[in-house]
Amino acid sequence: MKNLLKYLKPYKKQLILGPSAKLVEAVFELTLPILMARLIDIGIKNNDKSYIISISAVMAVISALGLICAIFCQYSASVASQGFGTAVRNEVFKKIGTLSHSQLDKFGASSLVNRASNDVTQLQTAVAMFIRLVIRAPFLSIGGVIMAMSIDFKLSILLMVFIPVFIFLLFAIMKLPFLFINPFRNPLTALPLSYGKTLWESGLSEPLQNLMTRKKDLKNQMASGQKYQ
Repeated sequence: MKNLLKYLKPYKKQLILGPSAKLVEAVFELTLPILMARLIDIGIKNNDKSYIISISAVMAVISALGLICAIFCQYSASVASQGFGTAVRNEVFKKIGTLSHSQLDKFGASSLVNRASNDVTQLQTAVAMFIRLVIRAPFLSIGGVIMAMSIDFKLSILLMVFIPVFIFLLFAIMKLPFLFINPFRNPLTALPLSYGKTLWESGLSEPLQNLMTRKKDLKNQMASGQKYQ
């Protein structure tokens, strides 16, 4: 895991500002129910139109700011995760290029393709989820309980009773996919090899190779300043 952290160094700003924006959004989300309660208990109950308008305006501004923070966090997560995935994928391809024929036979072409595509995509998704949820999820969980206790302590006790059940179900749902993913790993690894055989048998592999060769020649000639014929 430590070897992967170096690929996140160019994205320190996104790793800090993204979760911070998500934290601000979570604060706004926890503030809205309090304002709604005041709107009902004070404004609607007393038929105070000016109070209703002012609280509604504050809620609209908070919602807009929360939306801006959410968009910024999503943008930061996308930039960091895509850049991280690109760097890791390039490094994997470079490493594969240095393997000997015996090492390639040992790992298998389909397995290496799967490592460079599916596994890197999983790491990329993990980085994005980390930026989006690392602060928001625990803050909303703890802050939601505190806000509920401040509004109605008796009803919040019922919520606190169900929290351990919710945590148990959450971890059960997280662990459940691992029981089913193992039987699919080998077929998933063999999938690129099956595609390659299908292309070869259908006669499409040679045109694709010619296309890639022409594309490579074009790229080399453009780099050397020559005009492609």
